[in-house]
Amino acid sequence: MARINLHSMQILSAVSSATSLARAATDLHMTPSAISKRIAELEARFGTPLLSRHSTGVRLTPAGEIVVKYTDDLMGRVAEMSREVAELLSQQRGEIRIMSNTTAILLGLLEDITRFRVAHPGIRVMVLEGGSIEVAEAVKQNTADIGVCVKTNRMSGLLSHPYRQTDLAVVVPLAHPLASRLVLTSGDLAGYPIVWTPPIDIVDGASGASSLRGDVELAVRSFDVVLRSVKEGAGIAVIPYVAVPGTLPTGLAIVRLDLQPARFEVVVCHDPSIHSDAPKQQLIAWLASRHEQNLE
Repeated sequence: MARINLHSMQILSAVSSATSLARAATDLHMTPSAISKRIAELEARFGTPLLSRHSTGVRLTPAGEIVVKYTDDLMGRVAEMSREVAELLSQQRGEIRIMSNTTAILLGLLEDITRFRVAHPGIRVMVLEGGSIEVAEAVKQNTADIGVCVKTNRMSGLLSHPYRQTDLAVVVPLAHPLASRLVLTSGDLAGYPIVWTPPIDIVDGASGASSLRGDVELAVRSFDVVLRSVKEGAGIAVIPYVAVPGTLPTGLAIVRLDLQPARFEVVVCHDPSIHSDAPKQQLIAWLASRHEQNLE
């Protein structure tokens, strides 16, 4: 037996109030055909017509009146449930320590935390910035409850969930031999001094060539410093595309890096061996849900 869709029941109730598919479509910001399809699905589920159409609009059939009656009851219960859950969450207190790399912050971590705190006003969230390796170590040592960083080989023993994705870009001086290229692979970068690259294996989308980590000659953290170092001739750099400034400093060029897999992934991590209270679990789930939302 097919499941009953609560949203479709709400649509039927809205049509009943509007007495017109067209007016209900306007109120619900839907097309009349989409509304008709939803109602047809409900009618198929119940095995009987729920609306009768006439020259001046639509009216409920006796079966439709029953469905709308219980829909209104259900929505009242849902609203009551939402109020009780909101009241419970507002009473929660605590502090959550997050350590994050710069890329996650640029990808919207602080905005996501702000949205979480709207629903959990009693919870204080502290965010400390660090490199991805530092983040993993902080979570392992329990100096951070949650980490948001690039997945590295230092994360053994930690659970991780996808959070955000971005492309990688190669920053080169404008006069560099690679500056005119549209796309680069890791193989193209071989032999050039590299100022900075993420702490991951960078694998070509085409050839499967592996990491560049052994070529890194200068360790820096700030992307501003990375760009300045490239501009001053220290080498080239591989950075998350989200870190590329809207106005690129003069004398620099950006080239997309072909990756395998196709995107550079940031994850949320935590130590499952350390008990996490409900607010921490809720924040982990909230941040992980941002990945699913990005895929829609």
